Amino acid sequence: GMLTECEKLVFHQSGIGGTLPTEVGMMTKLETLDLSQNKKADTGGKGLKGEIPAEIGMLGGTLENLVLFDNSMEGLLPTELGMLEELEVLHLQKNSFTGNIPTEVGQLTSLRYFDIEMNRCEGNLPTEIGIMEDLNELIISKNFLTGAFPTEIGDMKSIGNIAATDNNFEGQIPDELTNLWMLGKLNLDNNLFSGAIPDTIGNMENLAIFTARNNNRRGGKGLTGNLPESLGRLQKLFQFDVSDNSISGEIPTSLGECTSLSELSLYKNKLWGDVPAEFGNLDGITQMNLIDNDIEGEVPEGLCSLEAEIQVDCSVICAEDCCTNYDC
Repeated sequence: GMLTECEKLVFHQSGIGGTLPTEVGMMTKLETLDLSQNKKADTGGKGLKGEIPAEIGMLGGTLENLVLFDNSMEGLLPTELGMLEELEVLHLQKNSFTGNIPTEVGQLTSLRYFDIEMNRCEGNLPTEIGIMEDLNELIISKNFLTGAFPTEIGDMKSIGNIAATDNNFEGQIPDELTNLWMLGKLNLDNNLFSGAIPDTIGNMENLAIFTARNNNRRGGKGLTGNLPESLGRLQKLFQFDVSDNSISGEIPTSLGECTSLSELSLYKNKLWGDVPAEFGNLDGITQMNLIDNDIEGEVPEGLCSLEAEIQVDCSVICAEDCCTNYDC
């Protein structure tokens, strides 16, 4: 009875087990429910198990934080989650939830943080996700999600971080993603994306990290086409990694204008031509991997003087102490 007055219920790293009781729906003043990290490696405790009860939807007027990560919960995500109109944080990482992400998540218009990484969710990412205009972080890596990335993601004006690695997304990276001028991190590694990187990527003025490694799985080509010239407009770009794809053409000289760039990996593509002399302007570069392409010529002197760790094929001439020729 006293728990019905409770506003905050936290059993974080406390080793509790069992299931989340249906009576949780009676805690109508609850603002924070944090039962996270109750797996205990040292004792073999598995933490919470079972499903999120449908009665969770009865907390729609108050619940702001639902934090259940690192347990052994399972089953479908209940559609009643969509009733939690005040919810700002939904953190379900490291459980065993299955099935589709319910379309009702689009009703969570106050949500700022959505994390279902390391579960077993499948099916398409619902187009309704675009309605969540306040969402700052969308973390859906390491599931079994499929289909095209919904173009509606381009409506999420507040989004700063999209982590969607290790799924089975396919089709092109939608042009609409480049409307997200606040986006700082976009991680799309280990999927089945194809087609070219959108030419309009240069509009993403806050983009610091773009990774789309290893999209050539299961016999697919991965990303194709040329690297966009507009990349040079990304003045905050720190890491750019498109290894293990089928990107072709010459490396755009405009990449030399990305003065914040620290890590550049173009490993295992179909790029050709010379290493641009403009790379000598990359004062912050620490690592550059151009191996397994058809690049030739020599590493520019200006780039050598930056003392970065540079890896190139044997077809590229390397001054002493400038770079490493791979597998000669």
